[in-house]
Amino acid sequence: GGATLGAATSTVTIKDVNGEVFPPACAPLGAGWSTSGGGWSVATDEASEGGCSMKSNDIDDSQSATLSYTGQFGNGTISLQLKVSSEAGFDCVRVLLDGGPVNIGGASPCGGVGASGGVDWFPVSVPVTAGQHTLAIIYSKDSSESAGSDAAWLDAVQMPLASPPGAPTLDNAVAGNASATLYFSAPANAGSSAILDYEYSCTPGPI
Repeated sequence: GGATLGAATSTVTIKDVNGEVFPPACAPLGAGWSTSGGGWSVATDEASEGGCSMKSNDIDDSQSATLSYTGQFGNGTISLQLKVSSEAGFDCVRVLLDGGPVNIGGASPCGGVGASGGVDWFPVSVPVTAGQHTLAIIYSKDSSESAGSDAAWLDAVQMPLASPPGAPTLDNAVAGNASATLYFSAPANAGSSAILDYEYSCTPGPI
């Protein structure tokens, strides 16, 4: 059978056995992550922790490189570290949640709020509510000129991803006349939200 359970939240720190928080094992990112435009790649030239980070790929003027994650979140806060080396005031790194700009500390001409110039690693916190969301990190360039490394870096990502509570435990089943009564114990892991109801099914069919 199955059960409809209340949502639980677990803060996921992306960390491998060698202590690398993000990207795990300095390898390409897994399910939920995607790139567009110029894209982003694992890099070892800069890191706020461990030995690697994600870095925007080389792009031409008037282009952008986007790294995004789409998934189910619980109530909480996304935390990450950003660094940028670019033409100040023109070539910018931005963070978007569900298409809306996140204030990361400085006005930019890149269609929202962003950071540009030579900015060393700085923290970004993004509050999220329970449900599906898309987090996007975008490095974009204006129509001319380059400066610095002409790139942005992302590291130390932590996300409050949603996870369901455990299933109830079947304790006993009592047969009746063309029926059965089932007795369950509540899940050991009930999560952070109340369980509102259960659904059940019978295979191969009615009792």
